[in-house]
Amino acid sequence: MHLAVATPGVSKAAVRAATAATSPVVVKATRCGRLPPTRSPTELTICVRCCRVSLHAADRVLAGIGSPVTDRVRLLDASSVPRWLRRRFDCPVIAQPRQRQQPHSVVWD
Repeated sequence: MHLAVATPGVSKAAVRAATAATSPVVVKATRCGRLPPTRSPTELTICVRCCRVSLHAADRVLAGIGSPVTDRVRLLDASSVPRWLRRRFDCPVIAQPRQRQQPHSVVWD
């Protein structure tokens, strides 16, 4: 099961948009990194923002997952990942640039 976690400051909609290709189960983590009861994941994606609360929750979520799991961290609304953040986690950290909405053209008859 692929589990995607929204840390504080990240909406579930943003997580769904960032991980749309894999169709994960999306859950919201608390400020202290607690998750609602779920089955043991085989793949884990944690979506974070560059703020202390979000990063602390991500640390706690990663520490609480005991089974062998493929994990990654996605930094939302960023064009690149700072070096200090790459070293913080023992898994790949991926930058997810902000998705810009294209204006819709309206044709009037």
